[in-house]
Amino acid sequence: MKVYTKTGDSGKTTLMSGEKVDKFSLSIEVNGELDELNACLGIIKAQCQKIMPNIEKDLELYQKRIMEISAKIAGASQKREDNASDLKVTKLINEMESAIDAMNGSLPKLQSFVIPGAPPLSAWIHWTRAVCRRAERRLVRFVNEEGLKKEYQHSLMFVNRLSDYLFVLARTFQYYKKTPKQK
Repeated sequence: MKVYTKTGDSGKTTLMSGEKVDKFSLSIEVNGELDELNACLGIIKAQCQKIMPNIEKDLELYQKRIMEISAKIAGASQKREDNASDLKVTKLINEMESAIDAMNGSLPKLQSFVIPGAPPLSAWIHWTRAVCRRAERRLVRFVNEEGLKKEYQHSLMFVNRLSDYLFVLARTFQYYKKTPKQK
């Protein structure tokens, strides 16, 4: 199978639903932002493997959820999330909140704004959080302009919570110290 189709050379692309749209359409913009977010999460996941393997597993779950949102926007799935999907995402959000609370509980209290920097992994995670926020803004715009608030309510909650998770994860790595066994 060839990777290139040449059908996009004129500035149009075809959604999975078969609909042709401009490459600057809002649905393509949203999916581009989600794609960038997914790639950033992949970078973090690769860096976390040896340091905190449990984080790697969580990040992969989040990447899969982002792909589900992207597929839905591209028309590969129903417009309306079904009850099973709603429950699955609600469970994922609850687990994410538990992880946020657990990580946050071991961190120093915030006294000021956080300036991203050292160590490098913490800075990468902060960058990914900023990408996540941008993807969230585009998703909110798409949902509002298309009148799909009810259909995407769980997706909006997920992306919003993901940025919170990334903020706390970045702080966790900022203060993370290897124990002798983890070297």
